[in-house]
Order: sequence, then C-alpha cells, then structure tokens
Amino acid sequence: MTDFSSLLTAEALAAPDWVDRIRATFPESLIAVWDPDDDADEDEPREILEEVCEELLARPEAIAHPDWGELVRDVVALCCDYRELTEDAYFEALDPDDAADDEGGVVDMIVDLGLSTIGDALKLLNNPAAVAREDWPELVRHVLDEKKSRFGTSLFLSFGWEEADELFEAEYVRSHPAARELWQHANEILPLESESP
Repeated sequence: MTDFSSLLTAEALAAPDWVDRIRATFPESLIAVWDPDDDADEDEPREILEEVCEELLARPEAIAHPDWGELVRDVVALCCDYRELTEDAYFEALDPDDAADDEGGVVDMIVDLGLSTIGDALKLLNNPAAVAREDWPELVRHVLDEKKSRFGTSLFLSFGWEEADELFEAEYVRSHPAARELWQHANEILPLESESP
C-alpha cells in the first residue's frame, strides 16, 4: 500500500503544484499496455486508481482543497467510452443503448478490467465533506452526464447505479437543496432504486 501522507500535510496542500503531484499518482490509463518484457498485472491500473481514491482523494484534507473537484473530473476522464472501445474492437462505433446486442466481448472487457470510473467518482462525492462543497452539485451532474455520454442510458451499461443509490440514500445528501433535482437527473440516466429526496 502506498503511503500518501506526504501529500496530505499542510505544506503539501498549500503548494501550488499539489494537483499536479496528485495527478502523478494516477494510472495513465485503466487499460494496461501489454509489454512482453514486463510481468505487470493487467489489474494494476484499476488497483492503483482505487488506492488513490480511497487513501488520498477520500480524505477530508484532500476534499477541503479548493481544486479537489478537478481531481474528481480526472477520475471520470479515466473512464472508458463504449463507442471508442467498440470502434477499436469491431471497426465500428456501436450505440451504447444497443449494448445488450453486443456479443463481441467489449462489455465483458469493461466489467472484467473495471474500465468504468463512474462508481469511483460517485463514491468520492458521497462524503459529508464533499457534499458541503459549493461545487458538489456541479460535480455530481458532471459525473452523471459523463455516464450518459460514455455508456448511454440502457440498463445493460448501468455502471454506477449502486453508488448513485447509496449517494441519494445518505441523509446528508437528501437534505441538500439540490438533491431532488440531481436525483431526477440521475433517475433519467441510471436505474435508481432509491426514492426521490
């Protein structure tokens, strides 16, 4: 396990390069580049991202940083795009809303390699310190819009729905002035089981 404590000191948090130092801990991509001379685990990028999210970005000190929202957006930016993956695999970009008919293995690859970061971002936003941020509604909307853009709205690619339900079941979220509007937006994109705030 990586020790991120040096990035959470008052001195590190005040430094102008803090965001860049955090970005340097991210994997370049969630798809490991195969190298015959390297025995790296194909799950390593996913494991690195989870560690960064859980041990660094979810910490109150990090969430309090004015630029934390940029890093949440960076987490989302690592997410794969179904159209791009199908174009690479099948030489044709398929509509994510028709993914139930895709028998070529792209959906399995997304699941097996953990190529969606929608749930990771929603977990970060499900924190009282995050909800207290002024940009929290904007960040939630961004994650939801990216989910729709990358995976459509079909049930077959409903990555992030469990994390979204957990988000909207939290009392500190339900009491937020923007909660109902955000829940309605989320409900158009994900198969939510939670009730509207």
